[in-house]
Amino acid sequence: DLKNAKIKKSKLTKARIDLLREADNITTEFMRQRGLWNHFWQFPVILIPLSLHGGEAIALRPVLSIDGMTAEYAKIKFSVLKELSDKIMTMDGVDAVLCDITNKPPATIEWE
Repeated sequence: DLKNAKIKKSKLTKARIDLLREADNITTEFMRQRGLWNHFWQFPVILIPLSLHGGEAIALRPVLSIDGMTAEYAKIKFSVLKELSDKIMTMDGVDAVLCDITNKPPATIEWE
């Protein structure tokens, strides 16, 4: 429940970068194993300073595009997203997984 989420004061540390790399690897391998990886134009995995219980939040941003000037979020079956989210949630230090379903425009593809 995001009503209890808090912005977490964070710095870019080796531990946080390693956590993000692990989440990105889990996401990439999960989608490859299901034959879905080539379905996406990009699939950024983002570590955001948001916490439910003292941990970190991971945002998934699967997008479809032809040229990068516009993009739409990739529609993934809920059951697939749930399974991926459950895998990421097994990581120590992660207490939330979110999926960004914003098109470009108005959003950018990569978070800034």
